[in-house]
Amino acid sequence: TWNYTAVHVHGKVRVIHDTAWLQAQVERLSHYYEGDTPNAWIPSYPAKMLEAIVGFEITIESLQAKYKLSQNRSTADQHRVMQALDANGGEGERGVAALMAKRLEDDHASQN
Repeated sequence: TWNYTAVHVHGKVRVIHDTAWLQAQVERLSHYYEGDTPNAWIPSYPAKMLEAIVGFEITIESLQAKYKLSQNRSTADQHRVMQALDANGGEGERGVAALMAKRLEDDHASQN
């Protein structure tokens, strides 16, 4: 079976049309994901282009989270899965392997 994590957010959504707010969010996201890389894309959208972006904020009322990270398998099997994900996967697969390692570490710490 597949390993996964999922988070469901429930709350009230507020749609935002303010172009200054939208421009600030686009810049913030660009800086976060591209940082100071040599070819970082920091956009300077004209207001007309920003009108095509739908901004929103969610006032969170509840969160539901769950994961399935091979916890039904032996520790040895879990380590093999983590190694395979690290060796053969992309960023997402390595992220799942890191979550599996963290969960194993937390389980081990709670047992001691």
